[in-house]
Amino acid sequence: FEIFITPLCSCKMIDEIITTKNKRISIVITENAKVILKIPTNVSRAVAQEFVNKKASWITKNKQKQLDKITKLNNIINKKTLLLYGEEYNICYLENTKAVVGEDKNIYFPIKCKSNIDKYIKTYLSNLSKKVIFERVKQIEKIMGISSSKLSLTSAKRKWGSCSSKKEIKLNFRLIMLTPTLIDYVIIHELCHIRELNHSKKFWALVSMYDKNYKAHRVTLKGSSVIGSLY
Repeated sequence: FEIFITPLCSCKMIDEIITTKNKRISIVITENAKVILKIPTNVSRAVAQEFVNKKASWITKNKQKQLDKITKLNNIINKKTLLLYGEEYNICYLENTKAVVGEDKNIYFPIKCKSNIDKYIKTYLSNLSKKVIFERVKQIEKIMGISSSKLSLTSAKRKWGSCSSKKEIKLNFRLIMLTPTLIDYVIIHELCHIRELNHSKKFWALVSMYDKNYKAHRVTLKGSSVIGSLY
């Protein structure tokens, strides 16, 4: 149960205050970088202000993180940047080039691609994924001693990967946009399904043998799901 009220706190860091039946004061930063202070009904304004003062550095740091995420996503949506291995690369255009070339933090496309850049980005990412990720799958298969019967790319909007009962693995071409550790997690996850075609305790125990930080990677991967709707 929550009641939205007009902010009582004089601190400019707080965008909105909510009274709740919770026993503790808390601060939440939303996806659009809005800072919400949640106060139990029996807590005074002075106590709330003191709590905010103590959390000032935390609020500033984490709000900026969220603002950076928003800027990053907007740049991708507006085709100003492209994610590769979890890092931003500037999208640039050249007159005299026949192929996409990556140099430093720039990805160069022929100027003719600009009018239909989504199509060319998708092609570029697919080709790169087929080369880089397929090679990484082979490396991890050797480490795990587990092999797929067939490996292919998919453009699914909601799945990073899948494994069938026939040991056929499909990986999303957008994986190349994620960090190397997340790419490895998805590959390990799907290879483990060859042994355990479920999400049982045995399955997660197998995953943990090859990815000790799989729980953190699962959480991070869910936060990256938005890029599945791009290209």
